Amino acid sequence: MFKKFLHKSKLPALILGVGLALIYGAGCAERSFDVGESYYDESTLIDLPPSDYVAVPPLYGKDYFFEAIGQDYVSTSQLKEVSGMIVNHHDIASGMIARGYAELQAKRPDLKTIIVLGPNHTQMGDSYIASGRVFFETPQKQNVYIDHAFIEELEQKKLIGFESEIMQIEHSTAIQMPFIAYYFPNARVIPLIFQADYYSVHSQKIVNALYNYAITHEDVAIIATVDFSHYLPTDLSNQKDRETIEYIKNWDTQTLLTFKDDHLDGRSTITAFMSLMQRLGATDIDVIDHKNSADILGRPLEVSTGYYTILFGRK
Repeated sequence: MFKKFLHKSKLPALILGVGLALIYGAGCAERSFDVGESYYDESTLIDLPPSDYVAVPPLYGKDYFFEAIGQDYVSTSQLKEVSGMIVNHHDIASGMIARGYAELQAKRPDLKTIIVLGPNHTQMGDSYIASGRVFFETPQKQNVYIDHAFIEELEQKKLIGFESEIMQIEHSTAIQMPFIAYYFPNARVIPLIFQADYYSVHSQKIVNALYNYAITHEDVAIIATVDFSHYLPTDLSNQKDRETIEYIKNWDTQTLLTFKDDHLDGRSTITAFMSLMQRLGATDIDVIDHKNSADILGRPLEVSTGYYTILFGRK
């Protein structure tokens, strides 16, 4: 099944995927990937995708996912309504991802659509904002329903470009899919990725389109998948995270746009997300969790990553 749909992939994407894995191996040694295995089951599909669609394999350690969803999470958020969430995309922090989606499920059990905004880590491709003709494999063999019709509409309006081969190796969106399939098995998903150094009038156009979608469709939530401080010793990483969260709480997106990877990896992603939250009136912020990869691994690290789980809504 995997090979049947992967035939559209080209050598450059494979080379790029290997390069990206090497980058992550150097920058975040604790990351693990399942390479060369397919957990996709054809019988879970209702309608087979067209032959020009490509498969996105699990770009994360499946054991982290299964351990995370095996935990019981009790909702602690004081928000009465939740419109969006910031959550990480690092497999070792899967427990934080699962807790975030469990919180979202407790507040919005009937979600019909989840818009996922993430960074384009490769910073490659011809499109500043992109999606693709893709479907996502999941380790639990649950189908992820992509709203291909709306994605095609965005592309036809030239608000995004199709970068299927980039999407195929982009873990920021891929790692969300098994959690969405588990906690919201009937929801449709709209995955979009943003190049880090791009936020302009064009970005406001995609924000407008997503806002209009959110207010004209029932039960929509928006996810920003962002990791925070990178490549720093634990103490300095935590300091950078404290700085970043204050700018988020103060809605200072202009400063967030100037940040580099030592603060967060998705400055254009988080700016688009926060613009949407403001327009939707979801201006109350609830920080559910903050950890560093050192906290999760139980040892100090010279090269670590910071993570937040944050809900946006109304009290």
